[in-house]
Amino acid sequence: MSDIHTNLPLLEKAATMAEQARPDMIVFLGDLYTDFLRVTHAGDYIAQMKRLSSVAPAYACLGNHDMALADNVERVLKEGGFTLLRNSAAFVSIPRLGNVEFKLVGLGDLREGDFFPDRCMSPRELEENSPMPTIVLSHNPKGRELLGNYRWDLMLSGHTHGGQIKLPFFSTPLLASEGETMHSGFHPYEDKQVFVTRGIGYIGPGRFNCPPEINLITIP
Repeated sequence: MSDIHTNLPLLEKAATMAEQARPDMIVFLGDLYTDFLRVTHAGDYIAQMKRLSSVAPAYACLGNHDMALADNVERVLKEGGFTLLRNSAAFVSIPRLGNVEFKLVGLGDLREGDFFPDRCMSPRELEENSPMPTIVLSHNPKGRELLGNYRWDLMLSGHTHGGQIKLPFFSTPLLASEGETMHSGFHPYEDKQVFVTRGIGYIGPGRFNCPPEINLITIP
């Protein structure tokens, strides 16, 4: 789940969908609010985050819009039962899979200069033979380009909104920016995978031909 952008009704729908899906873990990939909008009713957001974290262990990283409102966002996440990973890592086990364990890394936002993988990831040469998988939460998928010296297997990202506006007969979304080629879905990257969600909310006039989404990912 990613990019709520101060859209409480869509967050409520997402919480209902998560309750129905009953996943083993929930991750939020940043941009709870839109930084230039007035933030009100934090308690309502906390209530929806509590609904989510009551379903399964819940983790989060911060997005670029969160940085200007970081204290408020961190409060909502903490009181909502989420573990915030900001250039930090956790070891997660899944009871349904016999308590298989993996490393979950949450990185700060790349655009806002809060991206420090050296604080939570090991150099590739030290872990290249490690059997433990590593999943990376990075709001901006371009963070992948700065992780060449680190070992990881799957990155989960948002930020792109899927391009937000997709016109017929155009392969590139209208609002694709920063030279990003990974707008939504799974993408191979070297010997790894990157998954980018279109997210829930939006900025500006709205979405066209690019509906909001939360994603249920099955990892074999």
